[in-house]
Amino acid sequence: MGIQKLLPVPTPADIWTYANRSLNIPSTFETIGLTPATTEQAVVVSGGVAHTKGAYVQLVAASAAVCKGFTAFCARPSGVPSQFYLDIALGAGGAEVVLVPDIPFSFVTNQTVSFYIDALIAAGTRISARVQANGIGTQLRVSLALREE
Repeated sequence: MGIQKLLPVPTPADIWTYANRSLNIPSTFETIGLTPATTEQAVVVSGGVAHTKGAYVQLVAASAAVCKGFTAFCARPSGVPSQFYLDIALGAGGAEVVLVPDIPFSFVTNQTVSFYIDALIAAGTRISARVQANGIGTQLRVSLALREE
């Protein structure tokens, strides 16, 4: 048995400082996947056969800054209820590398789904998306808010 060193008891000020630090609220976002003139989200279409991936759709040719994570916003403007698997990928067209594969979600018409993902993405990176759905040629609207720090 040895002598054990006791850790100091945190004060309320220590707890407050830690809580505020862990929130780490970012001050800058870069929104990608929106058409500038109309602010419509990028249209991503599933494959020509049910449950197959469609083609990649570019959301941004080159991200403006280093990104620590992103919030994805996905909308289904019309059609029957659908289930989706979304891929977010990085890299040049035709050579994309999937960063986040098969993000599952489902919803009915006129709904928006959003979710946050921690991911380190270098400045100047091309970001794209593709989708798989339970329907043929099912459209999904996608945009991302990149968290910069």
